[in-house]
Amino acid sequence: MQGIVPSLSVSTPSWRLVGSHFLVGLLGMVGFATLFAWHAHRLEGHFFQPIFLALVHFAVLLWLLPIAFGALLQMVPVIFSVDLPSRWMPWTAFVLYLLGSSGLIGHMWDYATGWGLPAAAGLLAASIWLYAITLFLAIGRSPKVDLTGAHVIFALLFLMLSSALGVALAWNLYRPFLLVDHLMALRAHVHLAGMGFFGLLIFGVAYKLCSMFLLAYGAKTWAGWLSLLATSTGLILLGVDWIFGVTAELQLFAASALALGVLAFFQQILAIFRTRLKKDLEVPWWHTLASFGWLALASAFGLWLLRGDAEVKPADWEPLAYALAGLLGFVGSIVVGQLYKILPFLIWLHRFSPRLGEKPLPTAAQLIPQDPQVLQWSTMQIGLLWLLAGLALQIPAAVLVGCGLFAVSAWMFAALLLPLYFAKP
Repeated sequence: MQGIVPSLSVSTPSWRLVGSHFLVGLLGMVGFATLFAWHAHRLEGHFFQPIFLALVHFAVLLWLLPIAFGALLQMVPVIFSVDLPSRWMPWTAFVLYLLGSSGLIGHMWDYATGWGLPAAAGLLAASIWLYAITLFLAIGRSPKVDLTGAHVIFALLFLMLSSALGVALAWNLYRPFLLVDHLMALRAHVHLAGMGFFGLLIFGVAYKLCSMFLLAYGAKTWAGWLSLLATSTGLILLGVDWIFGVTAELQLFAASALALGVLAFFQQILAIFRTRLKKDLEVPWWHTLASFGWLALASAFGLWLLRGDAEVKPADWEPLAYALAGLLGFVGSIVVGQLYKILPFLIWLHRFSPRLGEKPLPTAAQLIPQDPQVLQWSTMQIGLLWLLAGLALQIPAAVLVGCGLFAVSAWMFAALLLPLYFAKP
């Protein structure tokens, strides 16, 4: 690796590249939230339904993952003090990603299990692996890997593994070949992507961004390293148990390791907050704190669901509520909150900073008004609470209200951030 990487032509990420990923994510959030509200009346029954599979993959592939890739392309050179190895590799991955993800979602929506389903899944997996290779080539040039960097590496590895398993599942729907239970393998696929990629990436990036934006320095990092070790171990063991059906004891040990990982993450975040110099928290941090609450709820819910494997099968709404708490509450909230910070900063850096000294300029935080952010946060979090309460209490009207409020919050979020693409000093 060391002998190859230095010979590559280097480049730093362009605003056009990163901004395109964020734009897809913003539009994807609006599209998902709108479809989610439109089909709210169908949120019932077993989770393995075309509408559920399509909506979840829509949220992940066209909202959350493009933003994650955009952030990684921007942050990896900063975290590891390196340049990206190529200009064409991330752009090629981006094009392949759009083709593969849209094709996969389309096939899932109609539950079309012909050859196009594994073909789209394969194209998507190829794009994900190309993203990962691009980032690994950059990371390979770094002389040092810190806590955040280690989380990024593990997150990318879990995403690659999850995407490969996703191709196997798509092919199994086309031509059954798996010798294991399809639904159990699907569980592993979901958790490798959900907690393995998004969870570890959020953990690692949260350590860096919280320290940077809150002016928090000097916090010991032992809890963060423990979280990485426990979470990774738990995910690997849980995946092995679900796919190969080892023992209930292994599943319990794996779940306990995951719980320890989450608790250690909270301990590390608490250590950072205790050392912060900046005491006042703007609205984006409200999203981050809310996401931590959703993580705690989803973790408790996940442990509760494990009792169904040994005692009684969970009700149909329980896995759905667990997935939505983790996906929309935990991942969605922190993505929204941090994009409030990252996107204005990048816009200011690329368009406003070159004009410094010529005339008075707004700060990055002043590019978005504060009051609408408060309303957007309230609408989103109240909507999620209504949605989860409606599912738990089996009240369709509450589910409809929750989905509707979430959709309104997504439109509000896009209305606040999309004008930044046209902002000029």
